[in-house]
Amino acid sequence: MKSRLKFFKNASVVFASFWFLSACGNGAYDGVACTTEARSSVDISVLDTLGLPLRDYEVIYQINQGAVQKTICSTSSPCAIDFEKTGVFSLTVSKSGFQSVTGEVTVSKDVCHVITQRVTLTLKAF
Repeated sequence: MKSRLKFFKNASVVFASFWFLSACGNGAYDGVACTTEARSSVDISVLDTLGLPLRDYEVIYQINQGAVQKTICSTSSPCAIDFEKTGVFSLTVSKSGFQSVTGEVTVSKDVCHVITQRVTLTLKAF
């Protein structure tokens, strides 16, 4: 019975290793290292007209004119807008006391992940 359990344990390790290598190849394609992390499609930073980072702003976005989505960015660090999605991102950023700003960015991918686009927008106070 022990040898049978050992066989299944070893077989599951081999299968898991094969599945991982099949999903990610040998870990590198054309010099690009594949990882299991999820990368953000867009990292957005929002500044005021003095160049100071803002926080607690809302981002309404669509990917390829699809469903309208919304996220609240509560820190002054770059805010991640969706993960591992490609296409044209239409963004509208708003914050109380400031004029809304819109922008558009195209996100593509390499063989493993999206290529994160970093966007900085400036909001003008009313």
